[in-house]
This record gives sequence, structure tokens and C-alpha cells, in this order.
Amino acid sequence: MSEASSLKLNLITAISNSEKEDAIAELLFSQGCNIIYRALNIESLENFLDKNQQKTNIIFSQDFLREKDLSYFTNKFVEHRFIETSSLIDDRLNLLTELSQVSKPPLIHKLSRRSNLTTVIGSPGSPGISTITNHLAVRIGAKVIAGNHHNIRPKGSCEVINIAATNLIENISKISESNLLVDGGSTTSLTSTLSDRRLNARWLYESVNSSSNIIYVIDAYENGIFHLSRFVEDFSNLIDPPKIIYILNRSKFDRNGRMVQKKFLEIVKNNLNEQIPYDSKVQVTGIKSPSKQYFWRSTAFSKQIGKIGNHLT
Repeated sequence: MSEASSLKLNLITAISNSEKEDAIAELLFSQGCNIIYRALNIESLENFLDKNQQKTNIIFSQDFLREKDLSYFTNKFVEHRFIETSSLIDDRLNLLTELSQVSKPPLIHKLSRRSNLTTVIGSPGSPGISTITNHLAVRIGAKVIAGNHHNIRPKGSCEVINIAATNLIENISKISESNLLVDGGSTTSLTSTLSDRRLNARWLYESVNSSSNIIYVIDAYENGIFHLSRFVEDFSNLIDPPKIIYILNRSKFDRNGRMVQKKFLEIVKNNLNEQIPYDSKVQVTGIKSPSKQYFWRSTAFSKQIGKIGNHLT
């Protein structure tokens, strides 16, 4: 279960140092918290609290609210909780423990890992996210969940369920199939993407925090390696993340291709990973015809898809 399931989502930050505030914000967003206001000074904080009717938690630094100021605020706004961060800035678990004592608002869904759910995401500009999702669905007998807000995706013989971003969790709970794959789209940083309040970020947040597995796909080129490096570094900031499988797609075996493969393995280290060879003949994403299905299953591409599927079943 995600750490976010115990946190209250409505928070206020009152931190003087912008770099510290950004670091705290990324951590809070990655755990499902919602920063409703960022105070620039004491006056703006007081004005906001005067107008705000709901109970909130204020994450503050010592240089923003000194002892005298803190005493004034805690006496005036007794319904709010003030959490000091200066001593906790390098200890994420302590800050999360402080926040875990506060319950979530009742209208926020409590997210939990679903053993039958896998989210497939990839680096920006990386072709093959939807194609691999469709092939995997055929391989393991899964249904694909795609967002109505996404662009047109390739068709295949697997069943695709289109769901609005605002209804993802509600609809997933009604699907009884043993295996589900979410076509999650692209990202390089889960923590910064999850801090975005637009539909795509909500879709990504709910799918990732409800999945037992994540598949991250990159294209076998320098840009893919660059995005992978950023993603892996950022992924280490998540607390209690799902199991992840890294995929190097359209891998080639020329000199440059071997260099990309080497860098790929250096970055993913001991994490689960697979390499899918480049195959110009793979133009479709699952075919019902028995003869064509046999041909598809005989390729190196399909063998690697099978290996990935074995990690999920």
C-alpha cells in the first residue's frame, strides 16, 4: 500500500528557501499530498489562513516562522497544525511520519496496490509504449485500459477499455479480469509529473499508485538513455514504489546499438530489464489469424514480449 494512503492531501508550505521548498514539494506531491497554497511571507500566510475555513497542515521552516511568530500563529489558528521542516529536510521518513497522523479528506480515494494491475509508461518521444502494451495484453490475456485524453493509439486484437482520467480508480474496481494493463503515456520524472494537477498527471498518479508493476520503455537511442538516467534517479525518491521493469525497445546490434545497450545496463543495474530487438516487420499489435499469430510468435520480438509477460504472471 502506498505511503500516500495515510497522508492528508491539503497542505500549505511556508518555507523561505525556494530550493528547500521545491524539494519538500516534490516529496509531498510524490506521496499524494496536495499543496493548496505556498506562502511568500508571514503576511500572506496570515491572510490566507484568515480566509481558509478548512483544517490544514502548514509545513514551515524556522527562518520563515521564528519562535515568537510561531507562538502567535499557533494561538490564533488553533484548528491548524504546524509542522517544522528544518530538522527534517534530510529525513523524508520523519516528515511523512509527522503527516501520517492526519487523516485524508473523505472525498479522496484511498489507493492500494492491485495485484492484477500493471502500468506501462515510457520516455518522451519513445515509440512503442502502446504497441508493447497491446502485445503484452495478447501474450498474458489482459485487457488494456486507455485514457480518453490520450492521442489515438495503435489498434490490436486485445480488448481496450477507454476511461476518463477522472474515473480511473472507480472503473478499475468494477473490472474483474485477472490481468489489466494501463497505457500510462510518457514521463521522465514521476515526482514532478505527479505534482501537475492536469488530467494526464492525475491519470498517471492513480495508475502508478494502484499498480503492483510498472514497465518503463525507452527507445534505443541517446535521447532514450538520457531520459532513462533522469527517470531512474527520480524514481529512487519514491517511497514504497511498485516493482519496475525497464525495457530497451528497438534495440540494434551495430556498434552504436551495442554502446546504447551497455549504457542501458549500467543505468538499470540490478533492476528487472529486457531488451526488445528492432524488427521492421512488427507493424501490428496482435493478430487473431492463427497462421499470422504463429508467425508473430516465432519472432525474436515475440520471445522478448513473452519474457516480459512472465514477470507479470
